[in-house]
Order: sequence, then structure tokens, then C-alpha cells
Amino acid sequence: MKYPCFRLSQGRTALANHKDDGDNPFAAVAPEYRSASGELDADDIDEILGDIRRSAGLEQADELRSSGMTPDQVEGKVGFDLYSSFLEFPPEALGDPDFWRYIAVEVLRDFVFWRDGDDCSLASFGLASSRRIPDCVPLRMFNRAHIASSTEALEEQARIGMAGGADFWQSHVLRVQNRYDPRITQDLAAAMNSGAIPNVQVLRQVAKDIRRLRANLILELQDDQTLDATLATIVRDVNGHGKASGVAESPA
Repeated sequence: MKYPCFRLSQGRTALANHKDDGDNPFAAVAPEYRSASGELDADDIDEILGDIRRSAGLEQADELRSSGMTPDQVEGKVGFDLYSSFLEFPPEALGDPDFWRYIAVEVLRDFVFWRDGDDCSLASFGLASSRRIPDCVPLRMFNRAHIASSTEALEEQARIGMAGGADFWQSHVLRVQNRYDPRITQDLAAAMNSGAIPNVQVLRQVAKDIRRLRANLILELQDDQTLDATLATIVRDVNGHGKASGVAESPA
């Protein structure tokens, strides 16, 4: 199969054209197509991208918003639709930043502007740097759903995927080592949902103490029960003292 993508320069040009003269077909930037394993043909891909465009359209976003969801919750809800639609896509595409640039600029452009604002930065489209694009809205949505989906209970998946805000997912999951172990994200999300992490200040201190703990422990090697107890102790101590007791400082 072949999947569409935008190199960094192509994506920036395409986005600028949409902003300046979006109705002019001569200003359109043609995507590159890269080969990958898989059985999807061009019609299949067009159908999937069309479904994604509809599920993350402005009408859908506004409808969810009017139901009482916050913008962060809308992002989490729509992220599950995005994730489900891409289950058949090969890892070559899903791991390619240029694919996500294309999705952000050509498929979910209106949603990105709805989510991050009309004056949002290029980073929201994955266009700020060539490789690492943690602030790319569609990729963030996909990763939120991917991490949440690693737990079996469907109701719990939704609660995890819709927990926290963009700051939680960008700053405390997707940019740091926590992204490598879904259990850590799940425990943090559960603590926010239960009120054990009641605000951003507590979340940030908990995240700092997890980083300090990594100086002496590989959290990913702990079994589920030990990891749950470790994180619960950090959350409890931060709430009680402002900083976890017994957490080792990184050596100078």
C-alpha cells in the first residue's frame, strides 16, 4: 500500500496556502506517497480518511461540546474514533511524522484550529520540527486513545482517554519516559478522575517526584501491584507534604 504524507516544507506550504487562498485549486500541494506493508488500496485509504474527517468535523465537535464536554474531553472522545479508524494502518505510516503532518493539515485541519485556536502554532500541525512532534494534535489524540486502550474495560478506557488536559498528555506523558509504560499513565489518570490528584499543582509535583524516583528505579520493570503502590505513595505524600517523602534526589 501507499500512504500520503507531507514533508516539513510541504506541510508548511500547504497550511499557508489554506490560510491565504484555500479555495484556489492551483495552490494545492500534492502529497508524497510512501510504500508500506498492508492490503489497503487507494480507495480504502480515501474512505478511512473521509470517515475521520466526518467524525472530527466541526459539527461533531460542537455537538459534543454542547453536551457538556470540555474541549479536552472532546479531544479524548474523538481520539478513540481516530484510533479505531487507523487500526488497519501499518506501523510504517503510524510511525512516520510526515504522515501525521498530512493528517493534521489536510484531514483534521478544521479540528486542529477548533482545538488549539485560529492563531495556534505550527507545532499543533507537527510543523515546528522535523522529527519529534508531540504537540501535533492528531498524533496526540491517537496516542491518548492508544494508551487508554491498553486496559481491557471499555468504560475505563474512556475514563483514561478523556482524563486530564493537553498539559497532562503533552508535558507528563508524551514528552517524557512515562509514555513507554501505559500503566503509569493509567494510574495518573485514575488519580485525577478520583480527585486524588485534585489540581495542576499537585500533578506537576507528582510528575517531578516520579522523575526523581527514576534516578534509582526502573519503574517499567515493577510488577503491577508494586507500581500501583509506588505511585499511590507518591500521590499521598505530595498531598500531605507537598513533596514525596523518601524519594531519592538525582545525584549532582
